[in-house]
Amino acid sequence: MGLSTKWPETMFVQLLKRLLRDWWNHLVHLTMLNIIWLIAQILVVTGPPATATLYIVANQIAQGELLSVRDVWTIFRAMFVPAWKWAACNLIVLLVLASYLLWAPTQAGVIFSFVSVLVLLVLLLWLTMNLFYWPLWIAQEDTGLRNTFRNAFVIVIAAPVDSFSLFLVNALMIVVSALVVLPLIHFLMVWMALLGENVAQMLIKRISIAQKATS
Repeated sequence: MGLSTKWPETMFVQLLKRLLRDWWNHLVHLTMLNIIWLIAQILVVTGPPATATLYIVANQIAQGELLSVRDVWTIFRAMFVPAWKWAACNLIVLLVLASYLLWAPTQAGVIFSFVSVLVLLVLLLWLTMNLFYWPLWIAQEDTGLRNTFRNAFVIVIAAPVDSFSLFLVNALMIVVSALVVLPLIHFLMVWMALLGENVAQMLIKRISIAQKATS
C-alpha cells in the first residue's frame, strides 16, 4: 500500500497535546466517568457496555462535543448488546489462547515451543486489534462484529509500528496504574479511550490517503 508506519515526531506531539487538552478541558466529567467505569467493571455485567460508552464519549470529545448525563445513560443502554457480543468474542478467543499457553509447557518437544511463540504473537495481534475495535465501530456504517474486527486487523497490518506502539503505551499505563492505583481510579480508561480514538482517526485518514494515491 506504500504506507509509512513511522510516527513523525510532530504528529506524535500534536496527538499528545490533543489528548492532554481534551482531558484537561473536561477533567471533572472524565474523572467521574472513569470512576463509574471502574465500578462497572467490578459489577462485571455492566463492564463491556461501560467500556463501549466511554469510547463513544471520547469520540464526541475529540469532535469538540460533551454529552449530558442523560445522553451517556441512553448510550450505555443502547450499547449493552453490541458490547457483550464483543466481550463474548474476546472471552472465547482469550480462553482458547490462554488454555494452550498453560497446557504447552507440560509437553516436551520443540514444536510446542514454536507454536507457543506463534500463539503469543496471535495474542499480541488480538489485543492490539481490540484497541481499535470501538473507534472503528463508531466510525463505520457496518458495525457488525466480523466487519469491525476485520477492519481492525487491516489497520494493524497496514500500520504495525503505530499499532504496536499504541499497545505498548496502553500496557505501560496499565502497569503504572496497577502499581500506583491513583491513575486507575482517575484517568486510566479515559486516557486509553482518548488515545485510541485519536490514533484510530489518524490511521484511518492516513490509510485512506494512501489507498487513494495508489488507486
